[in-house]
Amino acid sequence: MDVPGGEWVLDKVGEKFLLRAMNSVGEYYFDSRDAAENAAEALGMEEITAVLDGTMGKNHCTCRGGIGYARCQHRFTFNDVRSLRAACLTSADPVADQVRALTPHFTTHVNYYLGSTPVCRGFYQKCLGLSTRRVNRISAEVRGEPQVPSMTPPNYNPNPQQKPLCVAFWQCFFGDQCQTSGGGHRYFPINMSCLYIYHNFFYPWWKDATDPSWTEEKKEEVANAGRRCRPRGHYA
Repeated sequence: MDVPGGEWVLDKVGEKFLLRAMNSVGEYYFDSRDAAENAAEALGMEEITAVLDGTMGKNHCTCRGGIGYARCQHRFTFNDVRSLRAACLTSADPVADQVRALTPHFTTHVNYYLGSTPVCRGFYQKCLGLSTRRVNRISAEVRGEPQVPSMTPPNYNPNPQQKPLCVAFWQCFFGDQCQTSGGGHRYFPINMSCLYIYHNFFYPWWKDATDPSWTEEKKEEVANAGRRCRPRGHYA
């Protein structure tokens, strides 16, 4: 079975779906046809080339530039990036895998690595094809911050009242996104617009809390649709 785009061939092997590159190295197994077809797009030449594109306006590396300073994309080949992203796509638990890989490099802050190569957060996220929400979660777990085991509000009710639901969301948001100082102060990230918070945090949280049919795929679609670029480290 050919996959649209002409780069891949998809075969069913037992209960798995095998995605094979037609003109380059690469064979990857997936549990469903949809997952394999999505991976074909994420691992395609156009997507991988975009990771390595350092031209103005397309450079995802946030490292210091200038003469004598190598950008993150200069340390990786096309096949390197494809292999790293494929490993993430085929992982049963990519978040846990990344936490295990990054935890040994943790100092006073999260240091991002791809294999044994240190990289900035911007390139790390782009290379692996992760959402901002997922990278935030990985970073929080590497720092050892307590994670909310369930995104449902306390005393779950199929038809929750507005106030308890509102309070539950902001408790989760503040715990996950706001820095603390002295144990008694929280700093709200001022560079997150209301629209950004709605798309990337509230809407997925609300669906988790109220809709049993809400799936990981739908969560990623919403996160991708609502993602907005923003600088890091601005708090008030």
